[in-house]
Amino acid sequence: MLPNLFFSSNTSLPTILALAFSLGLLFFCTSSGLMAAELKTPYTVSFQDPEDSGLLTQLRQVALSVQNRDDPPATVNLVKRRAQNDLPRMTEVLKAQGYFDARIDLRVDPGNADDPVRVEFTVHPGPAYHVREVSIEPKRSSVLSEPNLPNREELGLPPGTRAKADTIRRAKSLLQNKLQSQGFVLADIDSPVLRLHSQQKCVDLTYKIDPGPRARFGPVEIQGLNRVKESYVRAKIPWDTGELYDPQAVRNIKDSLLKTGLFNIVQVEHADSVDEQNQLPMTLRVHEVDHKRISLRLGYETDTGPQGNAAWEHLNLWGAGRKLRFELEASQIKQELLTRYTQENLAGKDLDLVLQGSVFREDLDAYTSTGGRLSSHLEHQFHPNLRLGAGLGYKGSRVKDTEGDQTFHQFSLPAFAVWDTRNDILDPRQGTYQSLHLTPMLGLLGEEFSFLKSSLSSHWYFDLLPEKGRAVLALRGKLGSISAPHTADVPADERWYAGGGGSIRGYPYQEVGPYRDGDPFGGRSLLEASAEFRWKWTPKIGSVAFVDAGNAFDSSFPDPGDKLFWGAGLGMRYYTGIGPLRLDVAFPLTSDEHIDDTFQVYISLGQAF
Repeated sequence: MLPNLFFSSNTSLPTILALAFSLGLLFFCTSSGLMAAELKTPYTVSFQDPEDSGLLTQLRQVALSVQNRDDPPATVNLVKRRAQNDLPRMTEVLKAQGYFDARIDLRVDPGNADDPVRVEFTVHPGPAYHVREVSIEPKRSSVLSEPNLPNREELGLPPGTRAKADTIRRAKSLLQNKLQSQGFVLADIDSPVLRLHSQQKCVDLTYKIDPGPRARFGPVEIQGLNRVKESYVRAKIPWDTGELYDPQAVRNIKDSLLKTGLFNIVQVEHADSVDEQNQLPMTLRVHEVDHKRISLRLGYETDTGPQGNAAWEHLNLWGAGRKLRFELEASQIKQELLTRYTQENLAGKDLDLVLQGSVFREDLDAYTSTGGRLSSHLEHQFHPNLRLGAGLGYKGSRVKDTEGDQTFHQFSLPAFAVWDTRNDILDPRQGTYQSLHLTPMLGLLGEEFSFLKSSLSSHWYFDLLPEKGRAVLALRGKLGSISAPHTADVPADERWYAGGGGSIRGYPYQEVGPYRDGDPFGGRSLLEASAEFRWKWTPKIGSVAFVDAGNAFDSSFPDPGDKLFWGAGLGMRYYTGIGPLRLDVAFPLTSDEHIDDTFQVYISLGQAF
């Protein structure tokens, strides 16, 4: 609708003409927009041939005629031009996959007036070229006798390898890493030179390099410290000035500082040239985070009811990275208040001192236990994945079970070894976690018992679709043993029990195993195994299917003749920034006169294992 216009008698002619021109221009633009909106030439796109579905996917991804199909141009000629512009991009994709003789034919069929235009690409990839020869040459007059150069197998280019661009680029990266691992951190490598041999359908590759000087670690400048003492950070640097440059040592210092929880950014850089001693000045940049933390975790299990965990932690006492933690755990069956102090680099050595104390109460069908624990032990990170520890411990408890009411004072010498290659603690997708615990125990103040309690746990994680990160197979096994003459000789709160969310899902907590007088009695050995398939539907939502098996045994070693209790179920996961929220529903598959629950529900933060 046009606006009402009023002209007075004294309105000038130029003004009237200007208004008329504006109205005409507005009408023309509106009409043109409506006509352009109606001028669309819909079309379809199809591909003929490539048998390789992965190759077809790549071709469709670079073809704008496919990506912009919902926004067709106005004419058939414009559709054809859009398709023609895709040909160079798709040809480059084919060459990157080793098809250097590839040809793509284009056919555009206007069809009938009412039918969409048909765009058809016919792909002729031709034979795939392979890598025939691989050579590494100096860029100028550099001598290559000093570096230990990798062979073609180490570069991922064994005879018969298809000449794919990704494979050739990856070989350059592997060559760079090989030189850096020998101290040639300033090595310069040109883009590989390809020589095509059309008749033999092969290529020869040449990597031209200048290894440069063999560098050594120089002085380290630390930037970004605020409340953390510089001496604490320097104590974690895994090299001495003058040592041969090692990129793994650089990665280790990054991981070590990030694991302290004191920093959220750690960057290690080196100068562009060495000094007269072939030393490379280093710069370590960090960014500190708040060193005091409060955490709260809530969960629910049908067999144990609601449960909660609250903790306060200081990660940087006296600016030296010493940690103090107070933690309260509470549920219907267990309450514990724990204090833990950790001091790294004890007496200038690569040892961590851990002091721990707690008071607790447990109220289970098997027993009721009230008491406290004290422990002191040393830990050492022998390897980025291996941690060993040993120490002293004391536990005093008053235990009531089917045997009566007893007070125990026990002294222990716990030791452990942990091998951990998991990529994430709360949601691992790959790697392993192996742990061995050995705890000799001796009764004090009149109690006559001594035994060795040991356990071996093994977790394995397999990323089945590493490029997508959507499917993970997780496996778990646990073997426990107590070397005592009789089960009754072991305090009830030290025996092995099975069942529950961290054991055999589907069965009540610690109610699988030997019974006495109608109540769980526990055993001297334990065997558990679990398999879980995890699938991510979206970045936030996932599901799992799992099966668990196990039992506690009266013997000191699991008896193969005794039956195993099986449980299975399904679960959902909601992935948050701090880990997945877990909901599992499990069903017992093995009948037993002592257990009549039909299912169990588990809600918590983090995966089951």
